[in-house]
Amino acid sequence: MVISYRNRKGELYYLHEAITRHGNVRYYFARKTKDNLAKFIPLGYEIYESPSSQVYLRRLSEESFHKDEIFIIENYLSKCIGPDNFVINASQNWIEILLANKNVEEQEGLLTLTISPENAQMDMFKSDENFSPFIRIVIRKTGMNRLFVFEKFYKYEIANRWKIIDDNIELLVLLKKHCPKLKSYFKSNPKFS
Repeated sequence: MVISYRNRKGELYYLHEAITRHGNVRYYFARKTKDNLAKFIPLGYEIYESPSSQVYLRRLSEESFHKDEIFIIENYLSKCIGPDNFVINASQNWIEILLANKNVEEQEGLLTLTISPENAQMDMFKSDENFSPFIRIVIRKTGMNRLFVFEKFYKYEIANRWKIIDDNIELLVLLKKHCPKLKSYFKSNPKFS
């Protein structure tokens, strides 16, 4: 069985394997098929699509975030700013939310647009978009409690940095508190540079 993956731009990638000069197996994705197609994903790895739509294999790590927490975050953001206006980049200790760089006309249209699976334009906005880091949710485990930190990304001439907006708060409380602010920010700012 050939391993393939279609990214959000609609490009189809095939998993290949090659032997390095030291005799190790190296895996990579390419759009063209060659003789060295991989027949399986190696144990301990997963297919990952970066926010810039690059596809590669990465090691599975012990994620601090539960799948249901990621699902809750995606649902809140989809209701808040629309499903095609963000990309989530999950790491072991944080989830970074990247927002699409759009002009004013596109943003206003996206806030009122409802997308159904039958709609041919469903992935139109994610296909050629650039995404910029905007917010990050960091997990802080304190014993049995799962508390989170809400951070916002700031661009400066000298350096970029994350600034803590809210600290040690439960996930649902954090989302209910900040989603309305995010929606109003998204409406009032035409570009994220």
